[in-house]
Amino acid sequence: MTYSIIGRDPETGEIGCAVQSKFPGVGSIVLHGRVFAGGEGAACLTTQAFSNPRHGDDGLTLMERGATPAEALAILTGDDDVCDERQIAAMTLTTPPAAFTGETAVSWEGAVGSCTGAHCVTTGNALASDCVLSDMVTAFGAVEGELTERLVAALRAGWDAGGELRGQQSAAVLVMKAGGGYDGSGVAHVDISVYDHAEPIE
Repeated sequence: MTYSIIGRDPETGEIGCAVQSKFPGVGSIVLHGRVFAGGEGAACLTTQAFSNPRHGDDGLTLMERGATPAEALAILTGDDDVCDERQIAAMTLTTPPAAFTGETAVSWEGAVGSCTGAHCVTTGNALASDCVLSDMVTAFGAVEGELTERLVAALRAGWDAGGELRGQQSAAVLVMKAGGGYDGSGVAHVDISVYDHAEPIE
C-alpha cells in the first residue's frame, strides 16, 4: 500500500527518491541510494509491495558495477522465489529508469503499476486510480526548485490524485550527491523520514 518516485537532476548531479505509505517508517524499507566509489555516478532503488530491503544494497551494487537499471532488476527478480509479489524501480544519473511489478501485485485491490518520465519513474500499489502515478510524473517535471522539493511535490500530487486506498501514515525523501552529505563524504545529501503522522507529506 505504497507509492514512490525516483528522480534525478542532471544539472546538479543529484538523484533521489521519495515514498508515502499507510505503513510506519516506510522510508527505511523502501528507499535506497548510493554515490558510487570515487564519486563517479550515483543510483537509487525503491523496493515495495512485498518488499525485500536486501534488494536495495544488491541492486545498487549491480548498478555500481555497470549493470543498467533494467539489467539489475532482471538479476534481482530472476533470483527471487517470490518476485511476483514485489515492486522494484531503479535509476542512475545517466541511464534510463526501469520498473518491475510482479503478477500477484497486479491483482491487488486498487490501481497498481509504474509510470516513467524523462528523469523520473513512479511505482505504486493499492492506489485510488492510475492518475496517482501519472500526476506524480507531471508534478516532478513541472515544479521548479531543488530536487528534494520536486520529489516532495510529486508525493503531494499523488496524494491529491487520491493516494493509496488506506490513507497515509509515513513518508520519506532521500537524495544522493557526490560531495554531498556530512563533510562532503558522499553519504545522503538529504535524508528526511516521518515515521508516523496524520499528514506525513506536509
